[in-house]
Amino acid sequence: MSSTTATMDFVEAASQTCADARMEINWPRSWRAYFCWLGCFFLMFNSWGLVNAYGTFASYYMGHTLKDQAGGQLALNLIGSTQSFLVLLFSAPVGRLLDAGHFRVVIGTGAFLVPFGLMMLSIAVPAETGAKGNYAFIWLTQGLTTGLGMACYFVTSSQVAATWFPRRKGLAVGFVACGASVAGVVYPVMIRYITAILGFNNAVRCVAAVAAGTGFFSFIFATPDPQHEHPRPQSYRKLRTWIDTAAFKNSAFCWYMISIAFLFGGFYPVFFNLEEWAATRNFGYRDGLGAANSQSPPKTSGHEDPIQTFWLLSIMNGSSTCGRLIMAFLSDKFGPLNMHIATTLICALLILFFWTFAASTTHAIAFCVLFGAFSGAVIGLPPAGVANILANCFARMRLSRCVSTSRAPSLHLIPNSDTAALNTLPTTLSPHALEKLRQVALDDDTDVAFGPHARLGQWVGMMYSGAAVPALAGPVIAGALVQRYRDYITVQMWSGACLVLSAACMGIARWHLPSRGGLCWNERTMSFLPWRGGRSEGGEESEREEIVGAVRGSRGVEGEGEGEGEEKRSLGGSEIRGNRFVGR
Repeated sequence: MSSTTATMDFVEAASQTCADARMEINWPRSWRAYFCWLGCFFLMFNSWGLVNAYGTFASYYMGHTLKDQAGGQLALNLIGSTQSFLVLLFSAPVGRLLDAGHFRVVIGTGAFLVPFGLMMLSIAVPAETGAKGNYAFIWLTQGLTTGLGMACYFVTSSQVAATWFPRRKGLAVGFVACGASVAGVVYPVMIRYITAILGFNNAVRCVAAVAAGTGFFSFIFATPDPQHEHPRPQSYRKLRTWIDTAAFKNSAFCWYMISIAFLFGGFYPVFFNLEEWAATRNFGYRDGLGAANSQSPPKTSGHEDPIQTFWLLSIMNGSSTCGRLIMAFLSDKFGPLNMHIATTLICALLILFFWTFAASTTHAIAFCVLFGAFSGAVIGLPPAGVANILANCFARMRLSRCVSTSRAPSLHLIPNSDTAALNTLPTTLSPHALEKLRQVALDDDTDVAFGPHARLGQWVGMMYSGAAVPALAGPVIAGALVQRYRDYITVQMWSGACLVLSAACMGIARWHLPSRGGLCWNERTMSFLPWRGGRSEGGEESEREEIVGAVRGSRGVEGEGEGEGEEKRSLGGSEIRGNRFVGR
């Protein structure tokens, strides 16, 4: 009887804690949170922002330094896709290092490599006008060295910012993601105009100076919330330290990971080939590259006056900024997965129908505005989507752990494999229902002591690492298609098809994800258990109702609170602080 009372007291206290959490302020009051937010913005500014701006580099190489390079567009796309590949490939180890608290080392490494790689690029490219550059040196400096530095920034930006804004993760990550689109506006304009005045080498040095200054700011201020837990692994030599195998038991995460792989296979070919497509169709012209090499606007019939090609890329990235903020705000209301599915499908349709049939400069600009607005959400929402999946998994694990350890003096120190502790389940439930709860606790091989975000960096990193090879192959395949068929419609079909497949896989992931609805966590979690979704021969539906009824009935038990809005509640030798359980 005492165990039943303890269980009901625990559930009542946890329910009250959840109610108190809803009353917490939505925004942090410390200035450190907002300086960290800006620092994380600069991290994204110098990671995917440089990738977004690579189309301007490629356009310069095509017309000057690597004009006669064997492979043409394929070889040029390989430089940008190498950056994407490295950023994604090292997301998993970087995420795990961040989970362990090594954010200073990670950010410091990136703050050195990115400016260093750009400075070496300014040396690798010959200063003489019309001189041929060495492709291997350009790939080594811009593709490899700078790409490795950008890999240190990417996951760090969203994960560190999320620790300060637990109630506004979608908007926080959305603002950080705007760094990529803002850089996609700033860097192309810098390169074009400084190149026209001082030359390409000095333009690259100016970009390196901006990257160094913003990187130093991030190194100082981009630090996680001190209250955020950093569980350190027992050994860095174990595979489990770097790859959480429990993630692959989650169907929603697996399908979402596949969708992100398709996404990166088709997303960046649009950015890498946009300027060359506009120049080929006479919708734009290359200019601002120096007086000796500037091109005059072509006089063609049937089109409006063309614009400089780099403006198309800047317009696309500029509209992406608005899209990221708006969609991030909506994701907090409608769910990040729902918004991600919708925006990815819209981008696919824009590529397949709008970009393909663009027949004038006006159409090209309109496509850049619309695609940029929705593409910002497409590329910025994956971390929030993983957080959504992980939070649902944590809710299920927490209830099973709470019930299974109701007699234990320390709630979070009992491992899943401790069957003796699991045998201390309350005896008021039927044996079959108890066995179900035991099985859930044994199947969930993740320690939930530190909350749902203790492994967020690792899961996000694993997702992005799985997309590394498609990110490398996608632009290269697009470049090969252009070389083979001499028509950019091949790029449009490739990118559109990849995004359609990505949206389909996201839909499957959403179908596997239980609906959170409007229930409190203790009621909502019951729908996550394996016997959800209808009756069966074993009477599982009645057992589910039995457990839900027991949890709901616990609300009638009066608990002895210490005051309204309290942050710490005592419970049987343990404490509940916020949403975490801390044993005494």
